[in-house]
Amino acid sequence: MTQQNLSRRTLAKGAAWSVPLAAASASVPALAASQPRDPKQLTKEEVQSGNCARIAEAMTFDGLRNYGHTFGGYADANMNIAVTIQAQGWPYAQPMSVKTYNGQGWNRHVPAPWITLPRAGGKTFKGRASLASRGRWGIRQGVPVSPNLQWKDSAHADSLDWHDATLTLPLEFSWSDDGGEHACVLDFKCELLDGWQAGLGLVRGRMWNPRITVHGE
Repeated sequence: MTQQNLSRRTLAKGAAWSVPLAAASASVPALAASQPRDPKQLTKEEVQSGNCARIAEAMTFDGLRNYGHTFGGYADANMNIAVTIQAQGWPYAQPMSVKTYNGQGWNRHVPAPWITLPRAGGKTFKGRASLASRGRWGIRQGVPVSPNLQWKDSAHADSLDWHDATLTLPLEFSWSDDGGEHACVLDFKCELLDGWQAGLGLVRGRMWNPRITVHGE
């Protein structure tokens, strides 16, 4: 075997071993870089910039309860709910204020809540929430929201099918830190699993599929 042939074989063998090693070593950083970021982990910069989309994405529900709807025949329908919302990964126990639309002279800048009845031809009622303001709650520990919702022009709504009704409750979250004053209007949404029960004066409205989105999305 000539020195020339030996050199070629040696080079070819070395190339055969080096290609997979190079490919493997090159793939490690790419694989690491492709790991998805935990959507529940907020950075201090995102909080201080008032990044509403990221804050909505990071919010979860620590509690969820519907404790009754009432219809008074000629009166408008009422709904009572209790929701506890918190942001996982909030960098610190930041006090937060929560407001809803009231419609009686204060908090009118927050959009009104509404509910849509898909089994009643998409009938929609708008209303107001009795919760005026809840302040100084740490978002890490959870923000309790317990409004009484009153649906305008919903008298005799007990004759409609409330199954799978979609509730949208706009909430204004506001907080301050060394990045300034921040406010986000986020929509709490859910569906009602049960409908009107004639003769009982109540709607068993178990809530499911709760979520938080930026208002209007």
